[in-house]
Amino acid sequence: MLTLMGLDELVAPSPEAYVELALRLGSDAQYRDRMRETVTQRSALIFDQSEPVRALEEFLLSAVPE
Repeated sequence: MLTLMGLDELVAPSPEAYVELALRLGSDAQYRDRMRETVTQRSALIFDQSEPVRALEEFLLSAVPE
């Protein structure tokens, strides 16, 4: 979904990169605000299409045990 919005920089390729990204988002208000604004502006790219929403739905259903 982030890739569809052109936000590849928010896709962490490893657990270590995920932690670094989370720390940056948590500590750098300017970066966090810029990412929030970008997500807001581009959200229609994913939510106005059923395919990305269905893919997220399938993932969530498969990730949670019944």
